[in-house]
Amino acid sequence: MTHAELVNVALSIHAPLLLAAIAAYFKYGDRTELLSKSLQGTDAVLSRMRREIADELGDGLRSIFENPGTVPTMIGTETYTERPVNPVGSESYRSTIRDFVEDNANTLVDCRVLRAARDSWCFWARVLSWTILGLIFWQAIVTGSLALFDKVLEVTVPDHLIKLSAIPTVVGVVMSLVPLPFLLKWHDVINNHRMRYDAP
Repeated sequence: MTHAELVNVALSIHAPLLLAAIAAYFKYGDRTELLSKSLQGTDAVLSRMRREIADELGDGLRSIFENPGTVPTMIGTETYTERPVNPVGSESYRSTIRDFVEDNANTLVDCRVLRAARDSWCFWARVLSWTILGLIFWQAIVTGSLALFDKVLEVTVPDHLIKLSAIPTVVGVVMSLVPLPFLLKWHDVINNHRMRYDAP
């Protein structure tokens, strides 16, 4: 293969990849739109779950704090006064907390899982965005350099550099595909929990 043919092959690979990476960035790299579409309603569901948990716990503890009981306290040598007892640490307090955890274990776990799924999805969305952005820069550098030096300025770029430019390109393409299954997995977890807890 002659040098001119190698340059043409390289340009025919890198230029379309540059366009594809730009298109992919507009679709997947803009996390604002991607987050709003994929995580729409997740924060509302988490907020609702937390509110239900807090209300349930508050209802259970209300009677204990409203009627904590009293203990007599001596004032001087002959006068007694009733002082309210702090119920924290009492048997009824521990029993109420234990009953709350047992009755709401599934909701507590689901709240934790949904939050972890949202955080994981956001992490992989960031990985995808930065990988695509890196791929765009690399393709722009290679395509621009080959077109400028070899085609316009007629400066011969060494063949080994042209061939080596394919390595970061392959790595970038593969790295752009790696986040996709993780995004789908965590998105499925989010959707399952939203369907379970989101009000119709």
